[in-house]
Amino acid sequence: NNIRYLANAECVAEDFIFPSHSIFGRNGTTKLHHPAAKLSCQHTYGEVYLYSSCTGQCSDDAKCPLTTLIKANSCVGQFKDRVFTLGNNEYLTFLVKSRNSIYRNDLFQCVNL
Repeated sequence: NNIRYLANAECVAEDFIFPSHSIFGRNGTTKLHHPAAKLSCQHTYGEVYLYSSCTGQCSDDAKCPLTTLIKANSCVGQFKDRVFTLGNNEYLTFLVKSRNSIYRNDLFQCVNL
């Protein structure tokens, strides 16, 4: 009963899409579950910091560390089964196949400078 209360009253679920571009052929995203209210990201790290700062969930205006788009030549040598596609009808990117034939691009670039 307490979990149901938290899920309905205090938390929200949303898809994490970075960048928020249209990616042809993408049929899967990362689903985030987080508090409805913004939180301080001063002492958060790793995935929690990344997802919170990049979705605007930080109350202290933390900066999203993701700045570079995943392009066709990103992360050379990894994802040998990548499928090339268009991103926002502007640039060549790629998708990777995960379980159940879902094609995703929720990857974080190796060098994000």
